[in-house]
Parts: sequence; C-alpha cells; structure tokens
Amino acid sequence: MRRAGDLVLLVLQWALILIGIFGVVAALHFYRIEVQWVSAMPAVEPGADSFRPPTFQRLIQGLTTGLLAMGLGAVLFYLRRRYLSPPK
Repeated sequence: MRRAGDLVLLVLQWALILIGIFGVVAALHFYRIEVQWVSAMPAVEPGADSFRPPTFQRLIQGLTTGLLAMGLGAVLFYLRRRYLSPPK
C-alpha cells in the first residue's frame, strides 16, 4: 500500500509541475494573441461606448496560477524527498 501511495504522490507532483508550465505558457500565448486582436480594432470615436478586455489582468491571473501550481509541485517534491526517502 505504501508503494501505491508513493506512486500517486509522484504522479500528483509531476501533474502539478506540468499543469503549471502549461498555465504559464498558455497565459503568455493568449496575452500575445489578445494584444494583437485589441490593437487591430479601430479607434473608438469620442463619446462612443467601448469595451477593452482585461488583458493584463488575465495575464497576471494565468501566470500566478501557473507559478502556484509549479510551486506546490516543488514543495511536494521537497517534502517527499525529506520525509519519505529511506534514512541513510
């Protein structure tokens, strides 16, 4: 049973690291696409209603989520190495 728990923890650690990397890359990619899309829009005339998507906020949220996931995976790696490794 302990072996299965170690395997599940290892899979969880790598899943968090990969999800974090994907989150950071996706946030940067979608930020670039959204900035290009917004910059291609025509200028708004004075007094007209306009909507600008919260592009920078989405970038920060994506980067923060990705970095937190990678950090949690790294903490689990450290704790696994420290407490679950056989004593020397």
